[in-house]
Amino acid sequence: MTTAEMLTRLNSRSNNRWTPAQLYQFLNSAQDRLIIALDPLYLTEITRIEGVTGTAGEYDLGALSPEIFGSGNVDAVRFRTSGIYYTFMPFAEIKKLEIATWAPSDVSPYQYVFKNVLYLKQDATNPEVDIFYTRKPLEIESGVNSELDESLHEMIVTIAEGIGWQSDRNIPRANFAFVSAKIIIDTMNGRA
Repeated sequence: MTTAEMLTRLNSRSNNRWTPAQLYQFLNSAQDRLIIALDPLYLTEITRIEGVTGTAGEYDLGALSPEIFGSGNVDAVRFRTSGIYYTFMPFAEIKKLEIATWAPSDVSPYQYVFKNVLYLKQDATNPEVDIFYTRKPLEIESGVNSELDESLHEMIVTIAEGIGWQSDRNIPRANFAFVSAKIIIDTMNGRA
């Protein structure tokens, strides 16, 4: 679905209630919300694999180009020499690991993200790794369509409609749109 078609659908659902600038804002916000809600398996159009070398076991995610979506939103990290994937550890669990008997190695490496820095824990000091991440998509604007798969465009429009009704304080219509999108997202994520 093109951007023009998305705008037409939003206008028809709202009786031309919102300005074009508002509609683009709603669509971009909806696209971001959908990316956050969906399993990364559905976002292959904006998934990147970047080969990097961690210096002293650290890598600044702000240096990735194109820019990473969100703060520290890494899908996976693979040790390039062995092909072993790092185990992701939530930052809150790191203190427990440092006093535990499990020591990271090249065979059982782990990674965590803190303040947009990727920390790589293994034997190698400067590991060569592949970072799998979701990049920030292009903004939807005049002449620029959503980069997401076309099968997701209707959900973007539905979420954008909910955002529009929410901005107008029409909560019943906003909730209807959000719940409609959530049902589809939950179904898709259940299959991933």
